[in-house]
Amino acid sequence: MNKNSIQMIFALLCFVVVATIAINFTYEKTKDKIEERTLAAKESSLKNVLSHGSTAFEDTLDGFGTYWGELNEKREIIGYAFIGEARGYSSTIRFFCGLDLNGKIKGLSIISQNETPGLGTRVVEIISDARFPFGLWQKQEKTNPWFCEQFNEISAKSEILLNNDGEWHTLSEEAKDKLLKNNHITVITGSTITTAAITKELNEKAKKLLYLLELQKKAYRKKMQTTDENSENGENELTEEKANDL
Repeated sequence: MNKNSIQMIFALLCFVVVATIAINFTYEKTKDKIEERTLAAKESSLKNVLSHGSTAFEDTLDGFGTYWGELNEKREIIGYAFIGEARGYSSTIRFFCGLDLNGKIKGLSIISQNETPGLGTRVVEIISDARFPFGLWQKQEKTNPWFCEQFNEISAKSEILLNNDGEWHTLSEEAKDKLLKNNHITVITGSTITTAAITKELNEKAKKLLYLLELQKKAYRKKMQTTDENSENGENELTEEKANDL
């Protein structure tokens, strides 16, 4: 090995060491901010799928994992929420889905995604009349992405089907009502894989959560019924003992 080769190898090793140190330094400096932004995005997405004025509590369920229960002002459960992770075309798409007690979708909110720009990324696209064409410099209206909004009131207990007759935001109210009646959502043009992945994950996970929650309720009712019966039997036995004493 000649002198030039040794110098080149040494230079490469120095570059690798310096680059590694720089990456680690940058990560340590930014990881807290990244975690804060991730948490903020998660909290914002959860809020988007809850009813106005409601609160949520975090819980776990055997066979499912973490979910959130939604409470109204009277502290009554009015719905549930969960996080889904769907493998899209080029990334894992994380989202929150909110359900009412009947299994209808109250809201869908994307937490994170890294899909193809202009195609799969349109899951977070907001259509606003205030921006196009004459409101270009106006502040964008606060609203939900049309892709997510079309899931509202769809039944997660039934199979959610895909429709290719045009994107939801371009359809008439009559056409939207028909989609809702048939439990259909529209496909993002050029992004069938992304659309199908989110829909499948949402549908399957919602069904599983609702099923396990129903099992939990039945087990609780059975336990309470058994407790009441045992209590009643105990009271009867005590009455008989008193009668015998007399």
